[in-house]
Amino acid sequence: MKYIPELDGLRAIAVFMVVFGHSASTLAGGYSGWLAPLFFVSDGNLGVLIFFVLSGFLITSLLINERENTGTVSISAFFVRRTLRIFPAFYTYIGFVALLVATGYAAASLPQILGASLHVWNYIGVLGIGHTPVQGTVILGHFWSLSLEEQFYWLWPAVFLALTLAGSRTLILLLILLVPALRILVYFLYPDQRPYLGMMFHTSIDGIAVGVGAALFRAQLTDILMRAGRRIPIGALLLGYILLLSPLLRFHLAGMWFATYGKTIDAVMIAALILVVGSQPDLRIAALLRTPAFRFFGKISFSLYLWQQMFCLAGSPLALPFPLGIPVAIAFAAASYYLIERPFLALKPRRPVAA
Repeated sequence: MKYIPELDGLRAIAVFMVVFGHSASTLAGGYSGWLAPLFFVSDGNLGVLIFFVLSGFLITSLLINERENTGTVSISAFFVRRTLRIFPAFYTYIGFVALLVATGYAAASLPQILGASLHVWNYIGVLGIGHTPVQGTVILGHFWSLSLEEQFYWLWPAVFLALTLAGSRTLILLLILLVPALRILVYFLYPDQRPYLGMMFHTSIDGIAVGVGAALFRAQLTDILMRAGRRIPIGALLLGYILLLSPLLRFHLAGMWFATYGKTIDAVMIAALILVVGSQPDLRIAALLRTPAFRFFGKISFSLYLWQQMFCLAGSPLALPFPLGIPVAIAFAAASYYLIERPFLALKPRRPVAA
């Protein structure tokens, strides 16, 4: 699959939504006055959803390319690449947390550390074993999204390999339609699980599934979007929806949006934007997303997502008042990317190509 620089720009937008969302907690009264416009780029859940859709799209595109080139998918090579991509920076952060806990500078329980380390954080809360100490939920709380993504990696390559293209498409369409229905059902039948609806795999995989669907139907959807783009400024409208309309819908509708098909609609809009900027590089939005600044922050977005929690979220032992936590988190993220991520990425096996 050809590298799409614009997607790094989308990663930058996603991670700064999380950064700004958490940084508001260190500011008395949140974003008000001249800082009020930051409201539109401070929805951390929307930022995570962008990551989810990107992940589903990119992973599936790579799997499709590998099967087209070789006739199969190497599950072992897939996991080697994912391990080298994720684990070094991931466990460096957890090691830092463990060091803070061991030296008395932070509080986190063993179940919390294990829940994050074993990629099951998104279920320990509903099982009643991850609530205390509260500080542990602060400095490790963002591992719910990393756990959900890792669970997707555990399952999807094998399922994709076992199914035909038509079978994969049918399964993904069913997931996109049925997971929100299951979310609504759980909302009403199990009220105590409402805080975890956006975290659990079985009630929140639709965001990633939309990204998968964008990859599986890429040619057809791109054609539709390109034809629409001849009549309307499709890229600007999609970005406007994501940055302006969606935050307002999420704010005013709250649970009615999150627990129903609202999040799925957001994911569809994000997927459409991915396809538009990936296929129409002449658009002004695409040009903006591939500027050096956007690409840089997209490159370090994984490490920045890991470290922002420590410096930007109130309740962390190392939290700094807005905006001081942001440059510190960026500095740690850059160090993590250049000293940890990149050396291990260089070890990733090359993807097979057609003979």
